Amino acid sequence: MAQVALRKAEKQLDTHGTDELKAQVEQLKVSAAQAKQALAAATPAVETPTAEKPVKPELSAAEHALKKAKIEVAMKRAALRKAERSAADADTLAALQAQLTQAEQGLAELN
Repeated sequence: MAQVALRKAEKQLDTHGTDELKAQVEQLKVSAAQAKQALAAATPAVETPTAEKPVKPELSAAEHALKKAKIEVAMKRAALRKAERSAADADTLAALQAQLTQAEQGLAELN
């Protein structure tokens, strides 16, 4: 922010060139330098914790099976919708509907 304010003040100084603007530019240069030093001092402290990779908790077998079942239901539902949009024959739609129903029942058993 200090650098943005400094750039704006420098542009005004180039345009108008008053003594008041010169003083403001000098003050903003000092502020920008201090902000840069503060950022440099704070940066190593911030980088240390983020350097570690976040640890994902291991899924239990039940959680893994539930996740897999949810994905299967979503895939079967998408296949059925795609077939409906492409005007597939009734036998294909019935088979896809049966697969979706079976996948939903498997998901319900896991919940």
